[in-house]
Amino acid sequence: MGKKADAPVIHIGNIRCKIEHISSGLANVIDKAFAIPVPNYWFSTRYKNHTWDGRNHFYLRQSNTFPTGLLPLVLEHFEDNEVEYIIDDQREHLSDYKMEEVADDYSVTEEKESREYQVQTINKVITNEVVGQPFIRGVINIATNGGKTTIAEAIMGQVYPILRKNHKYLLFVTHSKEIAYQSKKSIENDLGIDVGILGDGKWELKTISVALIPTLYKRIKKPEFKNLVEDVVGFIGDEIHHSTSNSWYEVLNKFKNATIRLGLTGTVDKQNKVNEYKLYSTTGPIINRISNDYLIKHGYSAKPICIMFKVQNPELEGELYQDAYQLGIVESEERNEIIKDICGKETEHGNSVLILVEHIDHGEFIKEDLEKINKNVIFTNGQLDSEERQNILDGLRDGTIDVLISTSILDEGVDVSNINAVIYARGMKSPRKLLQGIGRGLRKKKDNSKLRFYDFIDDTHSSLLAHSLNRYEVLEAEAFDIKVFEVEEYLQQNLEEL
Repeated sequence: MGKKADAPVIHIGNIRCKIEHISSGLANVIDKAFAIPVPNYWFSTRYKNHTWDGRNHFYLRQSNTFPTGLLPLVLEHFEDNEVEYIIDDQREHLSDYKMEEVADDYSVTEEKESREYQVQTINKVITNEVVGQPFIRGVINIATNGGKTTIAEAIMGQVYPILRKNHKYLLFVTHSKEIAYQSKKSIENDLGIDVGILGDGKWELKTISVALIPTLYKRIKKPEFKNLVEDVVGFIGDEIHHSTSNSWYEVLNKFKNATIRLGLTGTVDKQNKVNEYKLYSTTGPIINRISNDYLIKHGYSAKPICIMFKVQNPELEGELYQDAYQLGIVESEERNEIIKDICGKETEHGNSVLILVEHIDHGEFIKEDLEKINKNVIFTNGQLDSEERQNILDGLRDGTIDVLISTSILDEGVDVSNINAVIYARGMKSPRKLLQGIGRGLRKKKDNSKLRFYDFIDDTHSSLLAHSLNRYEVLEAEAFDIKVFEVEEYLQQNLEEL
């Protein structure tokens, strides 16, 4: 829009923007647009007592401020209402970290050839602007096995020399020790630099460091964190959807000098608008999206076949959900017998199986059942230390483990190789966990074989059934092939013909 003397002035900071000279009418429009209903707000005592309107207000009327990540969305409302405005960009370091677009044949290393969409995404990040100002922030929404770390390394490789020269830092943040060490190794190998680590009992700060959010959160009031905040000029968050949690949100919004604010994720929860806007608040809106369907059609990911079994025993209607889950999923003899049958069939063909569970007792039940049929079964969970868990992953890669049972520690970001079959034993309805679960096996196989993804239609309780149907719809929306089998029919099928 053009400028005039009495136009609203938008002061842009790294964390928040402030609007001066805004009319009450326009402020009402912005407030209404960014007042998002909180899920199940009607149960709140404050809402019932009329002391809260049940909404999360991302635009604060009292101070006329909003998170900078929402700036592109706020400006859309200015444009829609034909309001002229003035931009006052107060962010420092922007000119210091100007990056150059990469060529179509760009590769991080000679051995790691970049894919077309990765180059496209890198250049979208580098050229991202808002009203003519650099906006190196936003969400890189690429499905599992899409090579998000390759994109992050391209950005890090460009800014690394400038960071060193200016004695500043960029953090690659995550919540998982497995992802932290895996990422550290990858960045060091591909960029040929030493990478620091902040977490797992270590505080080894280097120009580029991998940082664990739990560690940063614990130290948020300590001198070393306060000193870190001053010199961090950028972060790249892996599995950035976690930034909606209090610890992530608080930590990342302490980095007042971070002009580079990027997030990597395979799943953006657009069903929960509060979480979606919290995510964008921390970074910015989605810069580029690449789906599972795209990766499969272009030959980057293995094509999955989703096989579902209907479970009808025991009859649990009338039970509370927690009891129904325990009896109908964790302790279900019918369900766990099917899991044993699947593992027997897969391993007889020399295939490795990953079983995903939610609770430790469920994993232990399944492990005990599988050991009865003499399978080499390992159960990895959060009670094991990092070295033990890494040794287990190595065993899966070299084929010495038949079946790996895991809790949610392997849901995200961890490179789980040599998987032919994934059994989603946990139930529940989370689309994010479901897609991350199937993503554990989508790495392209050398023999171009399909991934078999096993799940259940739990027709034993209305809530369990509703969750099953929700998962079915998510898989269907991803354009995956889905087949429903009786277990006897499945056992007679040739795996390669499924």
